Amino acid sequence: TLNVVADALCRVFNEEEPNDRRSPIISCTLQLVPELFDSIEQKQMEDPELQHVILNLKQGHKDRNYSIKKGILYFSKNEKAKPKVVVPVSLRNMLVKYFHESPMFAHAGIAKTINRIQKQFVWKGMVQFIK
Repeated sequence: TLNVVADALCRVFNEEEPNDRRSPIISCTLQLVPELFDSIEQKQMEDPELQHVILNLKQGHKDRNYSIKKGILYFSKNEKAKPKVVVPVSLRNMLVKYFHESPMFAHAGIAKTINRIQKQFVWKGMVQFIK
Protein backbone atom coordinates (compact mmCIF):
# COMPACT_ATOMS: atom_id res chain seq x y z
CA THR A 1 0.00 0.00 0.00
CA LEU A 2 0.96 3.65 -0.30
CA ASN A 3 1.39 3.94 3.48
CA VAL A 4 3.97 1.14 3.52
CA VAL A 5 5.89 2.80 0.70
CA ALA A 6 5.58 6.19 2.40
CA ASP A 7 6.84 4.80 5.71
CA ALA A 8 9.77 3.10 4.01
CA LEU A 9 10.70 6.19 2.03
CA CYS A 10 10.50 8.37 5.13
CA ARG A 11 12.70 6.02 7.14
CA VAL A 12 15.30 5.86 4.37
CA PHE A 13 15.27 9.62 3.89
CA ASN A 14 15.59 10.35 7.61
CA GLU A 15 18.28 7.71 8.19
CA GLU A 16 20.39 9.06 5.35
CA GLU A 17 20.42 12.52 6.85
CA PRO A 18 20.41 12.19 10.65
CA ASN A 19 21.58 15.79 11.08
CA ASP A 20 18.81 17.18 8.92
CA ARG A 21 16.96 19.78 10.99
CA ARG A 22 13.80 19.42 8.92
CA SER A 23 11.01 17.56 10.64
CA PRO A 24 10.17 14.04 9.50
CA ILE A 25 6.92 15.36 8.00
CA ILE A 26 8.75 17.90 5.85
CA SER A 27 11.29 15.28 4.83
CA CYS A 28 8.51 12.83 4.00
CA THR A 29 6.51 15.38 2.07
CA LEU A 30 9.52 16.48 0.07
CA GLN A 31 10.41 12.83 -0.58
CA LEU A 32 6.90 11.74 -1.58
CA VAL A 33 6.18 14.74 -3.77
CA PRO A 34 9.26 14.59 -6.01
CA GLU A 35 8.31 17.70 -7.98
CA LEU A 36 8.33 19.69 -4.74
CA PHE A 37 11.65 18.28 -3.57
CA ASP A 38 13.32 18.67 -6.95
CA SER A 39 12.17 22.19 -7.61
CA ILE A 40 11.51 24.04 -4.35
CA GLU A 41 14.88 25.80 -4.22
CA GLN A 42 14.61 26.86 -7.87
CA LYS A 43 10.93 27.83 -7.57
CA GLN A 44 11.66 29.91 -4.46
CA MET A 45 14.33 31.81 -6.41
CA GLU A 46 11.92 32.38 -9.30
CA ASP A 47 9.20 33.73 -7.00
CA PRO A 48 9.24 37.56 -7.03
CA GLU A 49 7.98 37.68 -3.41
CA LEU A 50 10.80 35.47 -2.16
CA GLN A 51 13.66 36.34 -4.49
CA HIS A 52 14.77 39.50 -2.66
CA VAL A 53 14.65 37.76 0.75
CA ILE A 54 16.81 34.90 -0.52
CA LEU A 55 19.32 37.21 -2.20
CA ASN A 56 19.63 39.34 0.95
CA LEU A 57 20.29 36.26 3.09
CA LYS A 58 22.83 34.89 0.61
CA GLN A 59 24.63 38.26 0.68
CA GLY A 60 25.04 37.91 4.45
CA HIS A 61 22.22 40.16 5.63
CA LYS A 62 20.57 38.89 8.80
CA ASP A 63 16.81 38.47 9.10
CA ARG A 64 15.22 37.40 12.36
CA ASN A 65 12.37 35.57 10.60
CA TYR A 66 13.98 34.00 7.54
CA SER A 67 16.83 31.52 7.15
CA ILE A 68 18.23 29.28 4.44
CA LYS A 69 19.03 25.65 5.23
CA LYS A 70 20.31 23.28 2.55
CA GLY A 71 19.30 25.86 -0.06
CA ILE A 72 15.67 26.08 1.07
CA LEU A 73 14.10 29.24 2.52
CA TYR A 74 12.46 28.87 5.95
CA PHE A 75 10.38 31.25 8.06
CA SER A 76 10.10 31.38 11.87
CA LYS A 77 7.83 33.73 13.83
CA ASN A 78 10.50 34.01 16.53
CA GLU A 79 13.63 32.27 17.83
CA LYS A 80 11.63 29.60 19.67
CA ALA A 81 9.28 28.80 16.79
CA LYS A 82 10.00 25.85 14.54
CA PRO A 83 11.17 26.95 11.07
CA LYS A 84 8.65 26.29 8.28
CA VAL A 85 9.35 25.92 4.57
CA VAL A 86 8.23 29.00 2.61
CA VAL A 87 6.16 27.74 -0.33
CA PRO A 88 6.48 29.71 -3.58
CA VAL A 89 3.33 30.60 -5.53
CA SER A 90 4.08 28.07 -8.26
CA LEU A 91 4.04 25.08 -5.86
CA ARG A 92 1.07 25.96 -3.64
CA ASN A 93 -1.63 24.19 -5.65
CA MET A 94 0.41 20.99 -5.82
CA LEU A 95 1.10 21.03 -2.08
CA VAL A 96 -2.54 21.63 -1.12
CA LYS A 97 -3.69 18.95 -3.55
CA TYR A 98 -1.20 16.49 -2.08
CA PHE A 99 -2.29 17.13 1.52
CA HIS A 100 -5.98 17.05 0.61
CA GLU A 101 -6.12 14.13 -1.82
CA SER A 102 -3.31 11.82 -0.75
CA PRO A 103 -4.52 8.42 0.50
CA MET A 104 -2.01 8.90 3.30
CA PHE A 105 -4.23 11.68 4.66
CA ALA A 106 -7.59 10.00 3.91
CA HIS A 107 -9.00 12.85 1.79
CA ALA A 108 -9.02 15.25 4.73
CA GLY A 109 -11.44 18.15 5.01
CA ILE A 110 -10.43 21.81 4.89
CA ALA A 111 -9.69 22.22 8.61
CA LYS A 112 -7.44 19.14 8.78
CA THR A 113 -5.72 20.06 5.53
CA ILE A 114 -4.99 23.57 6.83
CA ASN A 115 -3.73 22.18 10.13
CA ARG A 116 -1.39 19.67 8.49
CA ILE A 117 0.05 22.19 6.06
CA GLN A 118 0.47 24.93 8.70
CA LYS A 119 2.61 22.64 10.86
CA GLN A 120 5.38 22.52 8.26
CA PHE A 121 4.82 25.18 5.60
CA VAL A 122 4.00 28.86 5.34
CA TRP A 123 3.06 31.57 2.85
CA LYS A 124 1.12 34.82 3.00
CA GLY A 125 -2.62 34.22 2.81
CA MET A 126 -2.28 30.46 3.30
CA VAL A 127 -5.60 29.83 5.06
CA GLN A 128 -7.62 31.76 2.45
CA PHE A 129 -5.75 30.02 -0.36
CA ILE A 130 -6.51 26.56 1.03
CA LYS A 131 -10.20 27.34 1.59
